[in-house]
Amino acid sequence: MNEQTGKGLDIEGLYHAQLMQLQADNQKDRYDDMNQWHHASGCGTCYKKHYWNNVSADQMPKEPRNMRLLRLGDLVHGDVQDAIMKQKKDTDEITIEEEIRIPSLGVRGHLDIKHIDHETKIITIYDIKTMATRSWSGRFGHIKNRDTDAVKFYEMQLATYLMGILPKHPGYGGRMVLWFYKKDDSYVRVVQIDDSYLISALQYWKEVNRLLPTLHLSIPAVDMGVPQVKWECNYCSYMHICGSPFTKPELIKDYVTPTLGI
Repeated sequence: MNEQTGKGLDIEGLYHAQLMQLQADNQKDRYDDMNQWHHASGCGTCYKKHYWNNVSADQMPKEPRNMRLLRLGDLVHGDVQDAIMKQKKDTDEITIEEEIRIPSLGVRGHLDIKHIDHETKIITIYDIKTMATRSWSGRFGHIKNRDTDAVKFYEMQLATYLMGILPKHPGYGGRMVLWFYKKDDSYVRVVQIDDSYLISALQYWKEVNRLLPTLHLSIPAVDMGVPQVKWECNYCSYMHICGSPFTKPELIKDYVTPTLGI
């Protein structure tokens, strides 16, 4: 066999560059100049997270591996949504990636799937969630492995969307469904969400808006709701500037704190 010389393709580097561009495009399309709105996906999370977004604080760059994981989730979302739209019946009223806004609470987001049944006057909304084994076990595994302290972020996010939809459809009821996809082995679980999360989500957003003027003074691990649960800090885009004692030092040791965009 002849020895090959020269450099091979840096496939990982090339793929990461593409993912960075996709992220930049998504940021431009959905979030640029929208910092005055709270993200619906942040419902139930640390209060101070909304402050950092509100002042356009610089987010910590994601590691290449995390970028690839997020892309995997996007691909599953796209596949499922594409299948639904291609095979829907003429009588089905289905929308995907609908922008939801609740001006009274300053909240906006994008809903994965909305299905309106005009015969029953029921609007069913779906959120697709891809999960790794650890997260799956925390929710569906043996009782001893379940994360009983976790705030129900997914449920409250979905309830936020329904709050924004129902006022536009007088006389219609709502139904909320989480569609879980396990990335490791493609298992699927479907969970219908209790209506009580509508109350929880509303109370949460009211509290965020009440606290927002003073959240810059809030101290992690001291003030209530900053964070809601300890593990949040190790997945937060603002871990490098927040100063939470719950953040693992190795996650931010190489990061230089930037100037806030305020």
